[in-house]
Amino acid sequence: MLLIGQNLEFSQVDIEASFVEEQDVMKFSEEMIKNVFKKTVNYDLKRTSLKITWSDAESYGSDKPDLRNPLKLALRLSSFFKRKNLRFSQILQILMKAELLLCYS
Repeated sequence: MLLIGQNLEFSQVDIEASFVEEQDVMKFSEEMIKNVFKKTVNYDLKRTSLKITWSDAESYGSDKPDLRNPLKLALRLSSFFKRKNLRFSQILQILMKAELLLCYS
């Protein structure tokens, strides 16, 4: 649906269906995208979309990860920083082990 004041690259497709499974919607969407590419630029998309679990996506720190970036979260530190009597030496040990740090509030 293209709304007034929106550019074409921000358009969306609404799918209305009853009694379907998640896989049905994904298959329909992939086939529709392949068809759009074939009809508009005469290009055959060969592969389907990459599918990852929510847990895998969250290891990148986002529910919509940029998979070109190889960094993943090494540690989740929320419970660690909520402890009482936390010493700087303990924090330093954690920081030295981590590739990337993320704290959830």
